[in-house]
Amino acid sequence: LGMHVRKDDISGTANDLPDSWFLKMSERFPYHKKYLATDSPDNQVVQYLLESGFELYDESPENTLIQFSQFSDLILSQGTFSWWMGFLSDGYKHCLIPNSGWNSEGSGTNILVRNDKWNYYQLKDL
Repeated sequence: LGMHVRKDDISGTANDLPDSWFLKMSERFPYHKKYLATDSPDNQVVQYLLESGFELYDESPENTLIQFSQFSDLILSQGTFSWWMGFLSDGYKHCLIPNSGWNSEGSGTNILVRNDKWNYYQLKDL
């Protein structure tokens, strides 16, 4: 399982996902070996995930994209870096992507292609 937690954004326009998104989605994979990529290693939810069994994957952005695109399952943040992880995967991956917020069906900024093979979840259902 690869998880990308995005809590910081240099543009200041990130639609930050609630901590509950990452916690609830990670519970769906209790038996997976779990890796975490993040731009926010000191964030409270990141620290909790690391303490609960995730291994920090701290490589270059290029290596992270390559490695995460090969995982069987992905939990993605809002944003292009996560989107590329899913896009570069083989298509049989189980990608968990929030169904509200930036680049969702209800957003006015659907600038990234949506993939029908990905699984989208409503944040309100968490």
